[in-house]
Amino acid sequence: MKQQQAFELLRRLGAPARLVVHVELVAEAGEAIIFELESLGAPIDKDFILSGIVLHDVGKTVHFSELTQEGELHGETGRDLLLREGVEPQLAEVCVSHAAWREAKTFEELVIACADKLWKGKRVSDLEELLVRRVCEEIQLGYWEVFTCLDGCFEEIAGGSDERLERSRSPG
Repeated sequence: MKQQQAFELLRRLGAPARLVVHVELVAEAGEAIIFELESLGAPIDKDFILSGIVLHDVGKTVHFSELTQEGELHGETGRDLLLREGVEPQLAEVCVSHAAWREAKTFEELVIACADKLWKGKRVSDLEELLVRRVCEEIQLGYWEVFTCLDGCFEEIAGGSDERLERSRSPG
């Protein structure tokens, strides 16, 4: 699925403007991570990551309260909703794995989880460490080379969070 198709599905499922803005902001963070991964030579599925970012919170179209409050109901609901819509199971699974990232099967799922944290300036060292190690396994580069590249990227994304948070408060 392409990112544009994912946006069309999200809108068709009734996503409010606040959710659309959220996934656009997470996508900005995701694109920065993708750029760094590509510079390292990582073989990534860019369409999967960007579509997954768009759809990761689709369950909030059902659990509206989780648009403004913490909650866990949207994950499984989102996965089930996407499966009913004919979305491939691996892509539907990002609805769960973006929060339950320790069980992520691919490093693309970890990118989605990282982007969902970093856009708002939240650094989760265990998540970032897991992504660095998975990338090292995938591309056979040394830990410190991958860590230095990705940590700089993560810091830059987190550093721009104030501006993104401001945009998230005024969905257009």
